Amino acid sequence: MHKMIANAITFEHPMQKIYTLLPPPIEEVDEILAFIFTGPCQPTEEDFKRTPLLVRRNKVGKALEWLKLNHKDYSDLEISYKNLESYPEDMPPVIIDYRHSMTNRIPEATSVP
Repeated sequence: MHKMIANAITFEHPMQKIYTLLPPPIEEVDEILAFIFTGPCQPTEEDFKRTPLLVRRNKVGKALEWLKLNHKDYSDLEISYKNLESYPEDMPPVIIDYRHSMTNRIPEATSVP
């Protein structure tokens, strides 16, 4: 049995760049997104296949096409299929950081005896 715990943390920051071309080049994704895994062992390729971190190119492309047609703020968007094709299908599109931890229990979520 496998158990995954996930948290999302966002930080407000001044917008450095307004994108008129989406998706961004894969080289720029690390500037705006990061994945940190914790636990007793590093994630394997099999773990990545079970996680929702992968980019499904056709879904992203269709979502951008829909936005361009149906949302006024995206009407002048240029969709880069070349950038989209550079995203890996079997690995997350960003650098993965691993931090060793002997447990994945959250101290605040456990009862005190």
